[in-house]
Amino acid sequence: MSLVLGLFLTGAGLAGFVSGLVGFAFALVAAPLWLRVLDPLEVIALVVCFGVLTQGYALWNMRREIDYVPSLPFILGGVVGVPLGVWIVRQIDPHLFQVAVGIFMIAYTGFLLLRPDVGRITRGGRPADCAIGFVSGVLGGMTGFSGPIVTLWCALRPWNKYEQRQAYQPYLLVMHLTTIASLAMAGSVTWRTGELFLIGTPLVVAGLWAGFRLYRRIDDRAYRRVVLWLLLASGFSLLW
Repeated sequence: MSLVLGLFLTGAGLAGFVSGLVGFAFALVAAPLWLRVLDPLEVIALVVCFGVLTQGYALWNMRREIDYVPSLPFILGGVVGVPLGVWIVRQIDPHLFQVAVGIFMIAYTGFLLLRPDVGRITRGGRPADCAIGFVSGVLGGMTGFSGPIVTLWCALRPWNKYEQRQAYQPYLLVMHLTTIASLAMAGSVTWRTGELFLIGTPLVVAGLWAGFRLYRRIDDRAYRRVVLWLLLASGFSLLW
């Protein structure tokens, strides 16, 4: 097995497992490995394509218990925010905004990990959810990171792990589909992307299956800490 294929499959399996466990962070796990052996544009296309697979898998497994209503404000805000982010990225340096968001996430998630009994947000309701979806959409349009802010917001709400995932997973699926459409129109989705997607799918699905089984077993407190640690890592990833 070549080094390229080995690192690609390793990233696919590990990212699938983490995504199955918490419902996000596929790019956070896969991209550092894939960027060592693949073109950056190819990595972006693969992350988004696998994002649709991972979110679709999770939603299918939660189909009997999921309520899509909580995700609608996030989706509405995100759909409006993405085009604005695409426009802004042509006017300013997106890296500055990305770094600012990363610093905020590191500071805030670090505080929540040190003080786990504080930080719950009970006010704002759907208008606040819509605003968060909008900000996340803008960030997604500028940098491709549409998940961290919404996921952090859901972790701060007084919601259990099921309520968190039913709020942000449909949102992430819609954002990924929107991005795929944009990439396809720009010619960034190639035959090679399709070939790698087919090669990596079995390992991603196996990872998703294992991660989802563990998700069913952990309690809300442990789930929140795992999410916060991954969000802390996401904050550091935004600094590069």
